[in-house]
Amino acid sequence: MSERTELLKKAVLTSVGAGTNVDHIKLALTDAMHDLVKVGQNLLDDLEEKGKVKADSVQEFLKNFQADAQKKTSEVEKKVSTGLKKAVREIGLITQEDWEEMCERLTDIEEALGIAETDGNGGQTSGKPRSRRKKHSA
Repeated sequence: MSERTELLKKAVLTSVGAGTNVDHIKLALTDAMHDLVKVGQNLLDDLEEKGKVKADSVQEFLKNFQADAQKKTSEVEKKVSTGLKKAVREIGLITQEDWEEMCERLTDIEEALGIAETDGNGGQTSGKPRSRRKKHSA
């Protein structure tokens, strides 16, 4: 397979869902965008060599193509992020941001009630609440 075919195949596989989480999807989309720009540049270089297109129009096309690709990538990233957050909420999970907010609020409540954890030296421990589960011995 030619390099163009491989790059286009990579772009298609990425758009079908080769990534599994938001960061992987963002990285895959960015890589795919760069690969598509590279394929476009190669195609236009071939056309330019054959005298079918002038350099100015090639550069203008690439600028427009890259801007459009970045816009589409940004839109997809937003949709993936929004969809993932919605799915997480629907199955009853909380986000890291929600967890951290809950821990801060719990620490504030403990401090207000005067039951904040201490480290034994009179200082306060990290704001993370201890697990209230009983430890089972093996």
